[in-house]
Amino acid sequence: MDLTLENNEISKIFKDSKSSRLDILAVDDNGIKYDIEMQCQKTKDIPNRAAYYASKLFTKDLKENDDYNKSRVISIWIFAENVTERNEPLSEAFMTFQPNKSDNYEIMTDNIKIIYLELKKYLINSHNYNDKLTKWVDFLTNPINLDRKTIEDKDIEKAKKTLEYISTNDEERLIIDKIVEGRNDFYSAKNIAKEEGIEEGVKIGLKEGLKKGINNGLKEGKIEIAKNMLKKQLDIKLISELSGLTIDEINKLK
Repeated sequence: MDLTLENNEISKIFKDSKSSRLDILAVDDNGIKYDIEMQCQKTKDIPNRAAYYASKLFTKDLKENDDYNKSRVISIWIFAENVTERNEPLSEAFMTFQPNKSDNYEIMTDNIKIIYLELKKYLINSHNYNDKLTKWVDFLTNPINLDRKTIEDKDIEKAKKTLEYISTNDEERLIIDKIVEGRNDFYSAKNIAKEEGIEEGVKIGLKEGLKKGINNGLKEGKIEIAKNMLKKQLDIKLISELSGLTIDEINKLK
């Protein structure tokens, strides 16, 4: 399964609506949307915020005559601290019918799923040692001193290289932040203008977003970042996402 990173801004429906920025938004080959949120502290609003994000994503991109079954959302919340009284580290939440005198508990729809992963409750042992999830928990909780089997996982090896790279290159990380900020402004301006139906606003939004993303990032800086990432043998798609260069432009740097 391949995932594609999407613009993490959820635009307003109305002028006075609440806007949101997700940590990570991705879409897989089947069109399922994934929201991934990392939380270091426990706050009272988490359950309602999770429901709000999931519901906004569910309606995102639905057109007038689209089937509601077309939209599927999986919202994954990873917590450094315990946030529930539940015993297990992994919990899934759905919209449900509650039991009554005549009916049992029943899932109403699984097209919206919210998953909690509480890292402190996750115990790594001989039974789950080789699980993919266990390896990711190992990486998230202790990225410096990873277990040998975790390091051997290709996806986690790629994540570790990326973490090491952005953690030790302050100047380049600043440029990457500017590129990402400019790209988000680009999409945000485009969405706002589109919603208001102002053609001129679209043109201005695109122009300003591109200007900020390109000028602040600096073309030379992007190329230098990409070259250094290629030396570190990072994935080309990831280099493109972080540097702002196209895959064709990156291939020409080899």
